[in-house]
Amino acid sequence: MEHQFLLPHQAEFIYDTTSKYLGLSGGYGSAKSESAIRRTVALMEADSKINTAYLMPTHDLLVLRAVGGFKEVLDARDITYTYKKQEKTFELEGMGRIFLRSYDNPDSLIAFEIGHLTLDELDVLKPEKAEDIWNKAVSRIRQHTTHPAGNTISLVSTPDNGLFGFFYKRFVENPAPHTKLIKASTKSNFFLPPEYVQTLIDTYADNDLINAYLEGEFVSFAKTLQFGRYDAVKHLTDRVFEEWDTPLAGLDFNIMGCVAVIAVKEDNIIYFVDELVAFDTMAMVELLKERYPDAVLYPDASSQNRSANADASSLTLLKKAGFRVKHNSSNPVVASSLTQCNNHLAGNRIFVNKDTSPRLHVALQTLSYDERDKPQKFTAHKDGSPDDYADGFRYLINGTMPLLNRINITRRR
Repeated sequence: MEHQFLLPHQAEFIYDTTSKYLGLSGGYGSAKSESAIRRTVALMEADSKINTAYLMPTHDLLVLRAVGGFKEVLDARDITYTYKKQEKTFELEGMGRIFLRSYDNPDSLIAFEIGHLTLDELDVLKPEKAEDIWNKAVSRIRQHTTHPAGNTISLVSTPDNGLFGFFYKRFVENPAPHTKLIKASTKSNFFLPPEYVQTLIDTYADNDLINAYLEGEFVSFAKTLQFGRYDAVKHLTDRVFEEWDTPLAGLDFNIMGCVAVIAVKEDNIIYFVDELVAFDTMAMVELLKERYPDAVLYPDASSQNRSANADASSLTLLKKAGFRVKHNSSNPVVASSLTQCNNHLAGNRIFVNKDTSPRLHVALQTLSYDERDKPQKFTAHKDGSPDDYADGFRYLINGTMPLLNRINITRRR
């Protein structure tokens, strides 16, 4: 950190003044933490009245990396400070304070107020845990600041959870306004020993691992994919829903994440052109009535036995709303359904518009199998999890390009 010269991605990150949410995804040794520490100090120099918080995964990392890093930068900037070890706090003379906290002690994220927040290596956590830490930390941002973008949140991390992680979801899949993501390659840091990059390449022979840990790219770490025949380039389309199309919808029901994938069929080819998510079945019914009132629905067949409210099952609610609902007496066997989907993908009979169906696009690329060789499932369904979109996809394909089984049809009355 003694180098005063900044790498291009460091300068872009440290001196950004337009982004409320600023991310830096980088490979090992790409100077992510150094960039985050320098940005934290720069923010305080620009607005001396505010406090900041700097979070890392563990107390040990704070001691080994953050404390020394801040001392080095503050000394280089001739800023007088006192470090209070017990409180893990830097007090800057004539300025505010820097609170150091760790993810492994979320109860410590109380009793302080800040103007800016930095999270280091948040993506090492499971997505649900990372989101919980993010929410708790963000609640501490209460101070007024003169920064042009207002209060800011910075996240620097290696993309350890790839396309399934909170980092990807927050900064790529579903970014809030004024979000910016910078990527940093290990190779860009010419201060590293010349053999370092080659050592990493030799260690991570797999291309996905190299892309993640050297290039800072978000990848799928799954080796066996459920939809292995899905080609993220070949199976893309710019087809959109037109007013003369008959909308088809595959539905998967979950509280807080009721998902519908929307498709159209043309010349025996299925084009996925939209996706919807609602809190529950009743909210999804209203959303479908508003957006696709003429849709033909292919729902989760097991929902005929589950109550969406005190009086009716999810299928009953769909039928009462006047939709044409097509379903089997039970869901298809998952293994057979996946084989069916992959056969149609191999035959180039399924295409996805990744701009209008981004979560389905990601799900088809990333869903794998667990340690018991069962299809990967998620327990958190808020806004829909990848398997929810994939299930809707399977139900629709099974209903529109069925195996040799009988489809029950309930027509609109």
